[in-house]
Amino acid sequence: MTALPPNVPFKLYASLEPNAKGQVEPFLWELIMSQDTKIGFHLAVRAKEHSPKTSHGPAEWIDHEGYSNIESLRRTCLLVELGTLPLGIRGDYLKTIVGRIPHVIPPRYHPVEQVFTSRVWFKEAISILQAGGVITCPNVELLEQELLDMAHRAKEARTNTAQYAVRVSQCCF
Repeated sequence: MTALPPNVPFKLYASLEPNAKGQVEPFLWELIMSQDTKIGFHLAVRAKEHSPKTSHGPAEWIDHEGYSNIESLRRTCLLVELGTLPLGIRGDYLKTIVGRIPHVIPPRYHPVEQVFTSRVWFKEAISILQAGGVITCPNVELLEQELLDMAHRAKEARTNTAQYAVRVSQCCF
């Protein structure tokens, strides 16, 4: 897979993929950096293979990254543009920032979250990118609800089509 070309503005996308039945969360969440909907650099967390299961889901998580052809995402039901990244921001920079997120529930989410998931990781990644001036997303909880609403509709629609839905967030810019 070819790396993304330098010196062009990239967009940041949220990608939601239906989770396997019986999982704590209905979707797997990830970030994708791309200049279009063809090749993208993905950042996410995934349950470690063969991780011991607890009543709250997988016990161990690993960081997941890499380039892929966005047009051929097989399981994704929703791709949402979150905004244009500042010129010069690349995958290695995003990886450095979000790679520091520990695989635990951040203290500010303790009142509302029971277990660490890719959704919790995503919210923390957006908060960190917002605080660092990489994106503008003043309300992460509104974004979360917007994406969940879109993903449920897109998942239902995907049963009738092979293509995922592409949308633009109203909560980020």
